[in-house]
Amino acid sequence: MRLVALAVALGGCLTPPSLAVSGEPVPVVCETTGSAVLAGELGVAPTFDGATLVWVPPGGGALHSQRFSREARPVSAAVVVWPGAFQHAVVATVDDQVVAGAVAGDVTVMVSAPLGIAPFRELAILGGLAGPSPMVVAGGQRVSTTVSYGGLLVNGFDDKLGVHTSELAVLTTPSLEVAATAVGPHAIAAWSTDDACYTERIFGVGSGATAVEAGPCHAPRIASNGSDVALVFERPDGIYLARGTADALHPASAIRIAAGSAPRIVASGGGFWVSYLDETGTIAAGSIGADLELRTVALAGAPISHELAVVGDLPRVFAADQRGITISTLCLE
Repeated sequence: MRLVALAVALGGCLTPPSLAVSGEPVPVVCETTGSAVLAGELGVAPTFDGATLVWVPPGGGALHSQRFSREARPVSAAVVVWPGAFQHAVVATVDDQVVAGAVAGDVTVMVSAPLGIAPFRELAILGGLAGPSPMVVAGGQRVSTTVSYGGLLVNGFDDKLGVHTSELAVLTTPSLEVAATAVGPHAIAAWSTDDACYTERIFGVGSGATAVEAGPCHAPRIASNGSDVALVFERPDGIYLARGTADALHPASAIRIAAGSAPRIVASGGGFWVSYLDETGTIAAGSIGADLELRTVALAGAPISHELAVVGDLPRVFAADQRGITISTLCLE
């Protein structure tokens, strides 16, 4: 496998990622926007009209949010949407609702608002840690996935987003990290223990299929292009990628694609884009070809945190540092 790293390139975006047709397309930064807010841990939820960004301040605090256009420009002021002393913020869009999870210790407070427009309302207080997509749809039902000292817990929500008692749990040794995504009519979750990587195909609020393979999959992120699933995760020697259908995803057969940490992954244009922190703490972002070759572009700065999301049909990196949030739009040339 070959990792091709490129210097940052600014300029017009020639084509969306799915339309680059000449030669071997390479990723570039085709536009940079941002916001002056000071954020620590953050999450991004794409919406039909743009995106909602949520975060907690550096060092923790209340849950904040700000809305962005499809061009990744702020369209609202930053607001506090839920008071508290939270360490992490995660968010997803389900139907017309932006659903955020604010994590404090081993508890996740779930809140939501139509289109991410404040005020938010409380949905549930869940035991355990929610992943970067705090709610997904499985079998036509809205579910959340959290992990804790006992493994994975899946809670269902009704049409009014009222939480139900969990009907699906997978007992494992303690876990602190989980990721989930919808795959066609179902969903899939991945979580790591100290020595194993688990996946759960979720068919609805009370049914699923569990698989476990040797070797941890720390800091998991998962995405689907509608047919295949791609899982990225950390190990001590770098970032790994496993790809396959939901019923044939094998973390133990994952391949090392880069040296670094904090991987992110999204589906765009039928393929997958990845970002991560390289060994110097710089963000690298790029696309994965059908041959699993990763080409990246390096983004300036050393972020506090970062996320990767498809906003306005283009993959964009949201990076928080002491100056604010920088949004780098990625294109192929």
